Amino acid sequence: MADADYRVMLWDRYRASSSKDLTKAQAADLVASLHSLLPEADRAANPAPVAMAGARRRYERLGDRDGMATPKQLRMLEAAFVQRSRGDALGDKQEAFRQFLRTHFSIDRPEWIERDQVGRILHAVTNIDKAARPRRARSTQPKTTGA
Repeated sequence: MADADYRVMLWDRYRASSSKDLTKAQAADLVASLHSLLPEADRAANPAPVAMAGARRRYERLGDRDGMATPKQLRMLEAAFVQRSRGDALGDKQEAFRQFLRTHFSIDRPEWIERDQVGRILHAVTNIDKAARPRRARSTQPKTTGA
């Protein structure tokens, strides 16, 4: 991978210009991402670092369930919310996501999101920024036409 491509990847994923600026979790994610870019034969010859061995992606333990959101969909929804959240720590943002689901969709846990709800939830999450902005007051005076 070219250095410029690596720097773009760091910035796009983590808003960091150097891997030195990453948290431990981000660094582990970066290593996993880079490892997954290796060709299949190289991945087999060079197993993932021990720190990653046995590590699973969030919600992966759920597997595919009939009528329920996939682990990939759950990660996508949570990531979309976390990106827009104003919380300081990741745990606070994840708790805010659970609270958002309770308040707006009467769902207590992300694992209980049904597949047909994913689109509505994503739409609500992506419109959080718009809903948070104050609306301009509309004038109550009638429009006049110039003649």
